[in-house]
Amino acid sequence: ALYYSENSPKKAREVFYMTFPGWMGSAYAKNRKLYGEANYAADLLPISSAFNGRLEDPQILFDGDEGSLVGIKLFEKSTPLHWCMFGTTRAGKSVTTIAMLSQIYPEVGYTCIVESGNSYLTWIKAQGDEAESIVISPNGTLTINYFDTMGLPLTPEQINNAVGLLMCIGGQSQDEDKNSRRQALLTTAVIHLYEDKFKQWKSRNLDLFKQVRHAAVVISRIQKELPQGANSYIEAWKEMVVMHEEFPEEYERLWNLVGEAEISEFEKNSRTSMEIMNLAYSQFTPEEFPTHGNFVENVRVGEGTGASKDIFVELADVFEQWRRNGPNGPLIDGPSTVRIDKRVVHFELGLIPEANMALRNVAGFLINNMVRNHVQGLPRNIKKMFVFEELSRFLNIPGA
Repeated sequence: ALYYSENSPKKAREVFYMTFPGWMGSAYAKNRKLYGEANYAADLLPISSAFNGRLEDPQILFDGDEGSLVGIKLFEKSTPLHWCMFGTTRAGKSVTTIAMLSQIYPEVGYTCIVESGNSYLTWIKAQGDEAESIVISPNGTLTINYFDTMGLPLTPEQINNAVGLLMCIGGQSQDEDKNSRRQALLTTAVIHLYEDKFKQWKSRNLDLFKQVRHAAVVISRIQKELPQGANSYIEAWKEMVVMHEEFPEEYERLWNLVGEAEISEFEKNSRTSMEIMNLAYSQFTPEEFPTHGNFVENVRVGEGTGASKDIFVELADVFEQWRRNGPNGPLIDGPSTVRIDKRVVHFELGLIPEANMALRNVAGFLINNMVRNHVQGLPRNIKKMFVFEELSRFLNIPGA
């Protein structure tokens, strides 16, 4: 028998790996080749030949080969572990995903499912009052108002989302300068509409407005105390909401520290006065928000001059098609009639015809923005899960 002595660790590993039965990384020298059959050669491998996943602390268990178990984790402490499932038609992808959802359901505080085909409908019904199924179709009656902040303060992100949807509806030009010009004009028009609606709300809700003024200063104080990187306006607002609900005595103490003089100065300051309007939108009812119809009327009547006016007139004809009585129904025009605050929210897009890509794109954009807004308002310690069936179709939607 021959033996080999190697001084280099790298070379020693290579020679050792050559002894593995079935190793294909080498041509196998004649003096190291040994015939073996499958029924016993696999037993000689110094590695496990059965996949068992994460059996130390699994969140999901499945049957494996030969009576074994396969463990799966979807969260590592508070960090979500992204996953993707591939398979041919009728391979059981949806059935397997439903089995995963059923096992991890007690740990997850919010689940959103977007699909085409209603594969999850039975599981959704099994969750009873904790789940809401939303079917989007050209002949539907539901409305998702893209101006609705979903209980959050108005933020630059919300304004950008509204403008993004309008750009999606208006279509993209091959001229990037024209797109940039359109986007700038639409942003100004959206802000003007939010400001007009706030003035109307303020005149009808003076007592509530005084409370909003006071709370805006409290949020400003909280924001200054938050650590760098976690001190956004939304984070400060969420901190105030949690304090009000869970630590009412501390909240009352902080509230009483704010005097009228500080509030008046805050309201007069051009850098902070807009925060009062932004916070007021967290108190709006669905009926009080601006609507797509309001926006179209503003665009036709009061926005722009000269070349800007021409752009608005051109876009207004396209936007008109998305009003309540238009060919796409009330999907984006009117107060929101959809609730996504239940523990499980299910969106079914299968009734949208493949030919109606405009409606599919708008529906995807609405779902993306609406769910993101809702998640931003949820506590950080709640685990959230998103399931996208037929992901390739969803990714074709602008902004997905």
